[in-house]
Amino acid sequence: GEEQEAARILGEYHRSRGADQEAAHYLEQAGEFLEAGDVHRKLQDFGRAGQAYERAGDRAQAAEMYRLGGHPARAAANFEKIGRYEEAAECWKESGDARRCAASLTQAGRLLQAGEIYRTAQSEETCLSAGAEISSWGPEYVSASALQGTLVRAITSVLTKTQETCSGVRVVDPLSPKAIKRKSGASSV
Repeated sequence: GEEQEAARILGEYHRSRGADQEAAHYLEQAGEFLEAGDVHRKLQDFGRAGQAYERAGDRAQAAEMYRLGGHPARAAANFEKIGRYEEAAECWKESGDARRCAASLTQAGRLLQAGEIYRTAQSEETCLSAGAEISSWGPEYVSASALQGTLVRAITSVLTKTQETCSGVRVVDPLSPKAIKRKSGASSV
């Protein structure tokens, strides 16, 4: 009510005098987050501008300000919320989060690029699924097929080594799921 109105008036007063720090403070107190964001942007306080724009619900400006302010993960999260997945992927990459970068690329329809990042991040299962989504009629099909082939060979190699290592191991008393529940004291539903 009255306190917010007083803060808004003080914010405008300080803004008209060029006292931008004070203006931003009072505009935020008044809930005038877009205006406060504009003042923080003018002051080149991009992190605080991003916060103000985010509170105002302006995800696009928030993302841009967070990016300029050196907060790529917060920028990426805001880009994702407005469906700008390629820009989100760039920001996740800047932040060092390869998996979230690949997830954003998948959302953007950049499946081959996402698959390559998943492969680099050693997430073969996700990589295979991203490669499988690429249509056999698309221009990336040959590269995706090669990528899947490489992964299948790697997985086969690991399974072969595991089989060789475990070939002398003999399971003496295999337990069914019911027997495990009985031994652990869990009641069956």
